[in-house]
Amino acid sequence: MAAIGVAAGTASAETVIGGVIGYGTAAFESYEVIHQCDHLLRLIGLTDSAVQVAYGQVGQIIGTSPDGVAGFMAISTGGGLSMDLPGGVE
Repeated sequence: MAAIGVAAGTASAETVIGGVIGYGTAAFESYEVIHQCDHLLRLIGLTDSAVQVAYGQVGQIIGTSPDGVAGFMAISTGGGLSMDLPGGVE
């Protein structure tokens, strides 16, 4: 729309009103694009903050709970888990 506004403003530049309307439209559309980008970046920032808070809370719960740490240690070392491998070999 901004390009159409610039083209219309240039084509009708001989009449002052046509140029003002064309370039005004282009300026308004440019403002709208900048406004929408600002809104999008703020939304991305809020989403990132929410993810970081959730990540921190999960880390705090797992990091301070002995049961959680023990459960992860058992999984990582294979303790208490039976592994059935293909071919019947353990």
